Amino acid sequence: MKLMFFSRIHQMPNLQHAMKGFVKYIDGAKVQLDSFRCHALILERGPWSGLERLPFRTSRSHRYNFVEGLVRAVQGCHNLNHIHGDVKLDNIMLFVAPSGGTTQYKLINFDNATRVGQPMSKHCTPEYCPPEMAKYILGHTTAPVIADSSYDVWCTAVLILKLYSEGGTLLEFAHLNNDEILEAIATPDFSFQRSLEAVDLPCQITKNLAKCLRVNPANRFKEIRAFDFDVCISNGMTVSGKTVAPLPSKFNHVTIEKENDEVIHSKKEDYEEGIQTTK
Repeated sequence: MKLMFFSRIHQMPNLQHAMKGFVKYIDGAKVQLDSFRCHALILERGPWSGLERLPFRTSRSHRYNFVEGLVRAVQGCHNLNHIHGDVKLDNIMLFVAPSGGTTQYKLINFDNATRVGQPMSKHCTPEYCPPEMAKYILGHTTAPVIADSSYDVWCTAVLILKLYSEGGTLLEFAHLNNDEILEAIATPDFSFQRSLEAVDLPCQITKNLAKCLRVNPANRFKEIRAFDFDVCISNGMTVSGKTVAPLPSKFNHVTIEKENDEVIHSKKEDYEEGIQTTK
């Protein structure tokens, strides 16, 4: 699957911009080892995976850089009409440029990358597994899961929720093994409500996460933006070339929710927290 992914995307236009958030493909060839034949890929080497480099948990700017890099990488995948299919902390790696020392978080491990609209392999990482895949793996449904950007949105939102949760632990999965986690996710009334209520994030950000974590993929956000989860509140903080400043202490926000192009919910709220970015 990984070889097919890189083979397909290298034939596409506007490749370089979209691939900035991917581990770099260097070369590939068939390899014969005695009677065993396989394809070998040579990819760029990164010094740290996201799991091993955790100091960003204690720094707002580092966490924002991580989320921004992650979201841009996922968007790049979607811009090439593919989904990554296994977004998780282990599949994010920090790369350091040989000259200048510039750092960048990139997606690695494209074994489950799938073209949008095509059936996906029966695979997931339990904690990050979207409900539609959990049901398919457990046999609750028989039709394969069709690749859609909302699949990556769920996984990315779970990663962000874990990033800001105490100890990186989701309350819904505490003390559960992998099989039990899948069973929990596959239940009709599953939600991350407990973790969303416990996490120390502004109200609007938890609402955005909740919209990315809707059980029905048809009602889930189709894309995810780093700005939706920007929690750098410090005055004058510079992150990725942008100056981060607080919004006015109180502002009106109108929320309109639609389903099948019909307004199903609308309300006006005052928010005490929030940020804006200016170049």
